Amino acid sequence: MIQTPVVVNANTAQVLVVSEIPLTPPAFKIDHIDKLVEVDDCVAACDKVIINGRLIKNITYKTAKEWDHKGGLNRVCGDVRHCTVEIPFHLFIDVPGSRDGDDCEIEDAIVAGEFDKLVDRNRDGTFSKLLEKSVIKVRAKVVRRRWLKVNAQDVTPRRLRCPETSEVVTVPGLDIPTQDKGDKPFAPGDEW
Repeated sequence: MIQTPVVVNANTAQVLVVSEIPLTPPAFKIDHIDKLVEVDDCVAACDKVIINGRLIKNITYKTAKEWDHKGGLNRVCGDVRHCTVEIPFHLFIDVPGSRDGDDCEIEDAIVAGEFDKLVDRNRDGTFSKLLEKSVIKVRAKVVRRRWLKVNAQDVTPRRLRCPETSEVVTVPGLDIPTQDKGDKPFAPGDEW
């Protein structure tokens, strides 16, 4: 008998996460947003799994320190900043057949869609907050350890054996002197 994991079932669910992220100093423009979904807990319960995780966003944005209009050009100068934020999320996934004590495994956790908008506009045209809405999609499977009876057979290949002595055979077309036909096998250290 061997103990092996057996898949009970798997399913997918999603949750909408909404948050307002303060930006200090205020943002003139968002450059780039990197995102990562981290699942911290996945616990099997009766016909469900409970998920706790974090949406990690690294927001790169431009600030505005000085504005001017020279030589027909509008110019805004400032620093490039970043803000990293961890937004918690929680959800459950219906997984028929799961029960307490089963193992829960995350197969995939992604941002399936998002909407980001600068809000709380200041007089100078900068924004103090980022309104962030993300749909997080998680796929989990439930695994149960089972003892399975296995009909085991030895499938190891037979060991190759070389005979200790071999017969000297006459090969047509080769001249082998008769006195050499009964020689003993050559061993390391023997002289020719």
